[in-house]
Amino acid sequence: MIVMLDRQHYGAEHRYTRESGFPQWTLELTTSGTMTRRSGGEKRFRVQPNHALILTPPGVPYALRAAAAGDEWWAIFTPRPAYEPLLAWPEAGGGVRMLRLPNSPAARQILAACLELYEVTAARVELGGLIAENGFERLLLLAHQVQVEATAATGDERIRASLAYLESAREQALTVAHLAARAGLSASRYAHLFHAETGRTPREYLEQLRLERAQQLLLRTNLPVKVVASQVGFDDPFYFSTRFRHRLGQSPTAWRKRPGTSGRGDGDDGEL
Repeated sequence: MIVMLDRQHYGAEHRYTRESGFPQWTLELTTSGTMTRRSGGEKRFRVQPNHALILTPPGVPYALRAAAAGDEWWAIFTPRPAYEPLLAWPEAGGGVRMLRLPNSPAARQILAACLELYEVTAARVELGGLIAENGFERLLLLAHQVQVEATAATGDERIRASLAYLESAREQALTVAHLAARAGLSASRYAHLFHAETGRTPREYLEQLRLERAQQLLLRTNLPVKVVASQVGFDDPFYFSTRFRHRLGQSPTAWRKRPGTSGRGDGDDGEL
């Protein structure tokens, strides 16, 4: 997952430009000083120390310059597909995404995790690569927690209620029309708000819930795969296995023997 990770001091004249063909994701945190950034011709914005994580997807160019000398932590990485839905952060402009770090326990853990990751990679300790990969995944999960907390505080109450309903009814045959009706919205308006709140379609979100529950059942029980499929809401065991492999990179049977993660989702407006 991690291609390169470092922490550096930059001077007041520091400049950097990332070209449009850059193939990996980058994650950056200004820990002291101030950075001014511009992406895709968008209006410049400033990043204050420990104020936000800046995430840039592959292929998105940007330019930055120091507004005041300071320090920056950064990582170049390629996320496992299972983590990509967690990276649907709010856009700061030009394709660059920004996650503001409030004064919360999860945000404070993120700042500590960045420092720990640098120390592990710089020390070159035994199994340091594996420790760093584990720490980086934890960092992404903490960032997702911060985003969820921010959404819960400011998001649409109808969508929050719908998310709670999906948690309790994930094994049922659900459609966007049904969920929209429960929320008192048209199907198109519901789908738009749902994606705005979660960064995913209703189908993607529900499939993730179902497959997460399937992973628990595969690990903690000896239920046959077809029974697991039925219990999490898949009528067709073959389709369940197909979706499981698509998202996790392994068949349910293989994953049960050696758990691992990868995958991504897709969606439409029919039955979920």
